[in-house]
Amino acid sequence: MRSSTLVLLGSLLAAACRSVDPLPPSASAPTIEVVGARATAVGSGMSSWSFLPGTMRLLGDGGRAEDLRLVGVEELLEQNLVVATVHPAAVVWRRKAGFMDGRRSSVMGLAPIADRDSTQRVLLVGVIEGTTGAFELDVGARTVHQIGPNDKACLPFLDGPIEEFEDLNGDGRREFVATFRGDELLFVDPSSGAVLRTSPLSLTNATVSRLERVGVWGRGRGSGVAFAATKWTGEPASTLLGVVWPFSEQAGWRISFPMKSRYGLNVDLLKLADLDGDDVEELVIDADLRGVQPADPARVSCVSGRTGELLWSTAVCDSTLGLWSRMCLIDDRDGDGVRDVLVARPGGPPQHPFVVLSARDGRVLGSVATPPGASSELGAELDSALGRDKAGGLRCFVAAGDPRETDDGVVWLLELEPPQR
Repeated sequence: MRSSTLVLLGSLLAAACRSVDPLPPSASAPTIEVVGARATAVGSGMSSWSFLPGTMRLLGDGGRAEDLRLVGVEELLEQNLVVATVHPAAVVWRRKAGFMDGRRSSVMGLAPIADRDSTQRVLLVGVIEGTTGAFELDVGARTVHQIGPNDKACLPFLDGPIEEFEDLNGDGRREFVATFRGDELLFVDPSSGAVLRTSPLSLTNATVSRLERVGVWGRGRGSGVAFAATKWTGEPASTLLGVVWPFSEQAGWRISFPMKSRYGLNVDLLKLADLDGDDVEELVIDADLRGVQPADPARVSCVSGRTGELLWSTAVCDSTLGLWSRMCLIDDRDGDGVRDVLVARPGGPPQHPFVVLSARDGRVLGSVATPPGASSELGAELDSALGRDKAGGLRCFVAAGDPRETDDGVVWLLELEPPQR
């Protein structure tokens, strides 16, 4: 892939509202609202994008719409780290990122940096122009620099994504957490690259696909780390979901269930606000955790972040369609004070590839129409951000990866219409 081949495909497209086929029944579900969206495609006619977990981020949540930035990875024969504006959509910067090792992108994970200033920065782990390690991408200055060599914080040893955690050393910047060979968690200083602390994870022979920081409301240090991982020992292989509390006395938990496909990296995990009143954020995973046999592969389930107890489970597609779900938070569509969930089901019915669920109870609230020109694989990776327009109105933007069969994958940038109240 060459940077000169990347072009902006099309101008602003209108994704017209369409009638939808009935979704799987959901208890007390209201009449389905079709959410309209303006759609813009950013992509290339000769290359593709990497839509592996953690390799695409929308930055600037809650800020001005014109300040939102998409960070992602293009890949084919070589890879580029790409930065694009969202409103309007345009690629503004790219940098050679490295190579593919046959298993995953050379950029293994991206995590926003939260610090005292408002400059958008991203942590990444991988290979940048032949150098392996941890790096900081300054989106505003459009620079990348290595944040410190370390024997553990480099590509050959980290086996999963990275995620922001808490400020452990009091310098005003949150550390990031990564997994080391599945056996321990590393908490790394984003300024120096030094490993500040470690904590046992004990996931030998498992591949971690997602990490999420689980916050405790009204408290400081003591957050948990949620993980989704594939356990390869035994037949069939299984998926593990759990939370560990590295610097807290709270008890961790983990549950195991059969994996839905032979690719463990397909498992997705999303963090929600506290729903059950125990001051701990909750988790949503693309799996059926009701304990029924056989499990329904077309469901997503929400569990308590403190205990792992099932809070709700919802069918998002016919069980014969789709292989996995991707999820992201959107705006509050039902007016209950909690941001709701957008679920993509690649390979699902074309009339409603995106299903909107109430985060509070899993009710189906609506669907989002397909952008013209999108493929059946739309939603291979998702991220979202809220942005304010010039009038101060809050708008929700969704970045949706679309690999397409012709290897010219694009990212669709969707601006959702405001909720109907």
